[in-house]
Amino acid sequence: MGTITFPPIEHPKVAPLIGEYDRLVAEYRALQTKRHQLASGRSAALDADAGAFAAAIRADKPDPGPAHVEKVDQEVAQVARRLDALERAVADQLADVTQAVERYGTEVRAKLDQRAAKARGALTKDVEKLRADHAELMSARGIASWLDGFPERTKWAAQAGGWVPLLRGANGEPLTIEHVLGALTALTEPPRPATAPVYPTMPRPESPKPAPQRERLAERIA
Repeated sequence: MGTITFPPIEHPKVAPLIGEYDRLVAEYRALQTKRHQLASGRSAALDADAGAFAAAIRADKPDPGPAHVEKVDQEVAQVARRLDALERAVADQLADVTQAVERYGTEVRAKLDQRAAKARGALTKDVEKLRADHAELMSARGIASWLDGFPERTKWAAQAGGWVPLLRGANGEPLTIEHVLGALTALTEPPRPATAPVYPTMPRPESPKPAPQRERLAERIA
């Protein structure tokens, strides 16, 4: 049975339905595991019944019957019956969730857009603060380094951003703080709407025009 993993949708008409769907799916998977365990333990039940029968024969007693196997088979049948019912329940619950998402999806999306805009604004401020804090750090370090070398060091220049330790690009090249700030700044930009790719169309070759009747007649005579 295929299932769907839903994100946490915060809507009073959608979230409870998703929670119930997840509960049903979890029970279904747990029962599947139990069915496999019961099937794996059937051989042990057969062995136990055979041992009990052998002991009864040695004691000149009647056949005790396949009690262990019957118990396992009964549990397997009960689990299988509940699994069939759960599969239908999951499908019905999924239909309810789908209907609710289709009905309230626009409302949920509007609130998500508001959350994203608020988060982008906060992240923009955080990136700018990080940029300013890093500039302050580099300035303080640069001046301290100049003081440590004075009076032998007579010239001073502001230090550049520098490399970020333990951070490498896709090809293993070291990255600077500006790479990091640039990547964080890109996260603050709103996503672009998805557009379908446009493929160029090849012009169709023109069909040869039929020759006039006189030319066709001349070709046949020739």
